[in-house]
Amino acid sequence: MNPLPGQDRRTFLKGAGIVGAASLAGPLLATASAGAASRKVIYGANDFQFGQWVANAPSPDRKNSERRYFDAIVPYDDGKGDKSGKHHPLIKDWDSMGVHTNYAIVSLRVNPVYALQRHQVEIPDNGSGFRTLDGQLTHLLSTMPAHAVLTNWQEAGPSNTLKFPSYVDATRTRRLHNHVQHLTNKVKARGGHVNYGQILIDNPTHPAFISWLGNDLDTYMVDIYDFPNGAFRNGTHGTLNQGKINRRMDGYKAAFSQATSATPLIHITETNSPNDGHRANWFLFLTEWMLANNGFRIVSHWHPNGPDSGAWPPSPGVLRSFRTLQHRFGA
Repeated sequence: MNPLPGQDRRTFLKGAGIVGAASLAGPLLATASAGAASRKVIYGANDFQFGQWVANAPSPDRKNSERRYFDAIVPYDDGKGDKSGKHHPLIKDWDSMGVHTNYAIVSLRVNPVYALQRHQVEIPDNGSGFRTLDGQLTHLLSTMPAHAVLTNWQEAGPSNTLKFPSYVDATRTRRLHNHVQHLTNKVKARGGHVNYGQILIDNPTHPAFISWLGNDLDTYMVDIYDFPNGAFRNGTHGTLNQGKINRRMDGYKAAFSQATSATPLIHITETNSPNDGHRANWFLFLTEWMLANNGFRIVSHWHPNGPDSGAWPPSPGVLRSFRTLQHRFGA
């Protein structure tokens, strides 16, 4: 990707309200190892805006990441495990998902009551040829390409931000993540390449946060926004505070480190600011943290009525900043 007019590779986001190359070098080089500084971030957007994001800030290697959601509770939506609820079939395979990139992060809502049964009940064939939930999940995982990530119950945590059913509690959620990671490991042992992970949004200092975490997952992921309550600002309506952002992300990394024996691989799966004037720095600050802390993907989220995000497109200046981020740090 060519530099923007008047820019070279040493010039970064110079302009009013946006940090320039000199201020970028300080925090990034102070925290990033040589290896981290040479890594690349995979940027992208949720499915509805993915095409527009790529049109604005394409990866030359086609490595933009897409967030895709399948929100039906499968295979049944009851908390008893006796097929008394409404049936929804599990998506059959990768092709059926209709995603636009192999770097997609896909959310499901697999009913943990059914997944964790000692002897899983027979369920209707979803086209895969299998009549157990494990059989169908394993088939789905086996069709997913390298770099794809599967997850369940995005943002499930102690605050229950998305108002999930009561059976999506800490114990079942943790066990579900462990169970699907086990299936994923078996698929990979047979030559598959898919990855599995967990998405959280709660403050990692919450006393119950750790109890929701799956163990030794391929990746741990977070949704983080420039919340209008000013959690990451200098005052409720002030400028962004990079230290506050870093402390939240440091807290996530520390919590994830307690759940895995490996260095946590971290993706940011939803992020944005409702304040267009904050967006360039918001994505820059997150990029700096990710490069220094084994972070690999930053997926923007756009919604016209989203109180924490906003409608696409942002201002022309922010669009230019996204292109610059992709040019400077993107895969």
